[in-house]
Amino acid sequence: MINYFAVPGIDQRTVKTFYKKKYSLDDLVTIAADKYGVSIAELKGKSRLQHIAAARQLYCYLAKQLTHKSLNQIGFPIEKDHATVIHSHRTVENLIFSGHKNGILAFNLLNTLSQ
Repeated sequence: MINYFAVPGIDQRTVKTFYKKKYSLDDLVTIAADKYGVSIAELKGKSRLQHIAAARQLYCYLAKQLTHKSLNQIGFPIEKDHATVIHSHRTVENLIFSGHKNGILAFNLLNTLSQ
């Protein structure tokens, strides 16, 4: 798990541990697809295009952070297995830690959705 407090500008008030709103996996698929301008069919596909893969990774990260679903349950709506979910979550955490634009987008979206 990433130490968010090592990232400049992030303090304890920024990181939420209790999420007030409940989101279904289908809601999160739609949010990730809309954020990157891809269709849900593209999210479910095998394409490795960067913007499609980034949307897939965003969905997996949000789903793991905002739900209590198993990795297989998270992967089911996008027709991916648990290994893809683990890899996607780790990738987004690394992007957040490195300050990459996709990581910042994911972190800001997580904070917005968790309020």
